[in-house]
Amino acid sequence: MEEAANISVEKQIEFGERPSRRKKFMVHFLRGGNRKGRESHNQKRLKTCLEGEHLNCLANSILISVRSAFPIRAPSIDPSTNPTKTNRRNMQKVLAIVAHPDDIEFVMAGTLLLLARLGWEVHYFNIANGCCGSMSLSREEIASQRLSEAREAASKIPAHFHDPICDDLAIFYDEKTLAKVSSAVRRANPTIVLTHSPCDYMEDHQNACRLAVTAAFSKNMPNFPSDPPIPAVTGDVAIYHAQPHGNVTVLGEPILPDFAIDISQVIDKKAELLRCHRSQQGWLDSTQKMSSYIQTMYDLGSGVSKLIGASGFSEGWRQRNSLGFGAADWNPLRDSLKEFVRS
Repeated sequence: MEEAANISVEKQIEFGERPSRRKKFMVHFLRGGNRKGRESHNQKRLKTCLEGEHLNCLANSILISVRSAFPIRAPSIDPSTNPTKTNRRNMQKVLAIVAHPDDIEFVMAGTLLLLARLGWEVHYFNIANGCCGSMSLSREEIASQRLSEAREAASKIPAHFHDPICDDLAIFYDEKTLAKVSSAVRRANPTIVLTHSPCDYMEDHQNACRLAVTAAFSKNMPNFPSDPPIPAVTGDVAIYHAQPHGNVTVLGEPILPDFAIDISQVIDKKAELLRCHRSQQGWLDSTQKMSSYIQTMYDLGSGVSKLIGASGFSEGWRQRNSLGFGAADWNPLRDSLKEFVRS
């Protein structure tokens, strides 16, 4: 009976011609017995499993014994190159959520660069893939090109890149899209979310703003499912809205920021990030009369400075009502970049 049991077990395990040390141990273990010819306790357990055809019990017995004999040590990780979850949890995080590739570079990349220099962990999320951003390439071709451009720009901050989730002009404030944006927010679990103005010149921007706000608001709600599923996370979050294009609403009404961040030190780096979006030179010229999209970015930055009576280049911010997000007097963006604040 014992011999039959050993043969039966060995037939169930294919080791190949050169078994590893662990596999050799398993064979020795299954052949069992001890030097006095008596069955070991583990061998009796295995025979009981075989005789009762309880294969799960057999597998567990083998696995437990092998793990006990050959414990697996986790590889060491250098926190400077690959932060542990604990280290990452202790870092301040900022998540930029915008509609399209290049939106971050136009209105908020300077602020992200300054935060990155202070040690903040930066997250970069374009909701749409840019598939409508060409007059000559197919949807698939331009989406692929713009994905590469956005990843290149994010790497220069540097920032964690979150893949887009929908096509251009398909950013809708609906449950399906909100669940996907919520998943990105929960993965990042940021202290700060930067997003579009609630009132901007196109619907994709406005809907991206609404999605970002609700995803941040619901990040700690376990009964709201995200897609893909990510458990709810805790922690306060502050929402900041960038200036609308041209610093005006869709009706031409002026919008003044609560405060501005002086980005003069990083304006050329910001231009370098925007130049990564090479596909957009012709598109913005033909559709939005931006003959030089790089110069447009400089003009927008100087325009914000002029709004507050300053020189140089700035990015303007308005903090959203903190109710449901954090303490009423909490302003982490202004506090963190206080030496660059203009108001």
